[in-house]
Amino acid sequence: PQAFDAGIAARHDVVGIEVYGSADVELVNNVIYYIDKTYYYGNAKGISFYGCDDLDIRNVIISTIRKNWNPQNAWGISGNLSTYEIEYCDIFNCWTSLFDGVSPGTGCISGNPSFIEDGVDFHLKSVSPCIDTGDPDITDPDESISDMGAYGGPGADW
Repeated sequence: PQAFDAGIAARHDVVGIEVYGSADVELVNNVIYYIDKTYYYGNAKGISFYGCDDLDIRNVIISTIRKNWNPQNAWGISGNLSTYEIEYCDIFNCWTSLFDGVSPGTGCISGNPSFIEDGVDFHLKSVSPCIDTGDPDITDPDESISDMGAYGGPGADW
């Protein structure tokens, strides 16, 4: 890993997952929910990455990224100077935009993930657009196409 100092503003960011100066990182079947930036300086981001090689983001749900006093500087995924893939993800309800400096790939959607109970139970309701719409190369324990989020993929039965 490389050291990275983006200046004073970055130290005031609120981020779900940060990846800086790394290679061959996989972020698979995660949920990032309700990142709320409550003060003036900095940004709110679900995932932020910089200077990465071969970053793989798939089957991730990011929902509700905001700054409570101002709808600026709140993104689902923000990245720079990296090689990456963002596939089969649901990015929803991000106040500024879903993506900053990056582009989504195959299978990305923006729909309400329909959790059983927001902020409490991140299992998906039967009406969720994230059921059986994850990466088709990853299967759930019942051998169906993986769901997006923490309860999808081979570890979904926990």
